[in-house]
Amino acid sequence: MLTDRIKYAMDHLSHKQHISLLARPNWRRIQRRNVHAWADAFTTRRAALKARASKRIKVMARPKHVVKKYDATKAPPPYTRIHPKTLAAKISKRVSDLALPKKRLLLANMKLHPSGNMAETLWKVQNSRYRRYRFFCNARLQREKQKKQKIMAKLRRAIKPDEWDYHMDVLEKLAAPKVPPRPRLPGKRKRWRPVNMRRIEDLATPVTREMPEARDPFTVPETALTYKASKRIRKIAYPKLPPEMPPPRILGKVSPAALQAVASPRLIVLAKPIERPAGMETDLREGAFTVSPQALKAKCSKRLKLLARPKTRR
Repeated sequence: MLTDRIKYAMDHLSHKQHISLLARPNWRRIQRRNVHAWADAFTTRRAALKARASKRIKVMARPKHVVKKYDATKAPPPYTRIHPKTLAAKISKRVSDLALPKKRLLLANMKLHPSGNMAETLWKVQNSRYRRYRFFCNARLQREKQKKQKIMAKLRRAIKPDEWDYHMDVLEKLAAPKVPPRPRLPGKRKRWRPVNMRRIEDLATPVTREMPEARDPFTVPETALTYKASKRIRKIAYPKLPPEMPPPRILGKVSPAALQAVASPRLIVLAKPIERPAGMETDLREGAFTVSPQALKAKCSKRLKLLARPKTRR
């Protein structure tokens, strides 16, 4: 059952190992079925055993030419040959210890199928030579690690803290692999030429240029006197015609478009004056220059005081 498998994995594996096992894809979904692969590769079909070769197959089965030195009995076998010493070899204690299963698998099988054989195998796993060898190897690695730490501590005491970075840089340079030089191509070899010191001296000397004579700004050069203008220059030489400017507008004159315009009903409504009640024909109040009593009692807030201060610019 899947639930039993998950419980077993959670009991015997860490969270990281359990996730890595679940992340593995199912080989049945990934691996496509090979049509040419058989369940038993070394079995022969009954039809092949009962089949009879035709004349065509017998003719095609004959070799084109037989080599004189070829001997069919001495030909190498089609399958790899196993050495007789390998077949007669005896298993050592080391190999037998490595072939034993893991302890957690045995414990899980003992819960499902308790038997004496499982307990005996578990006892062999606990007291195997490989287990002792592993314990000794781990102890040796710890000793070497402690020894290395002591040596590094002595080095840090001997070398000053300012020189420690330089010491590590030198070690990195020595530990880096050497970069092999680039091989020279045979076709790109430079030819040897003798050195011409006289030419090098001439090239090294600065160039001396003579100052030209001062030019008279009022003299016209001879080339300008004999110059003939082309058609393009004659065309460009003509000034452009100024754009036609409209006549200035007379102030107070009504445009002909305004005289011919017809007012819409909305404009007629807007053009009518507002009808106000008697005594309120104007917008002026009776006491226009009097201050209301609420304005006299009003107090200025902090925000208004801040806004009332003038800006100070440096």
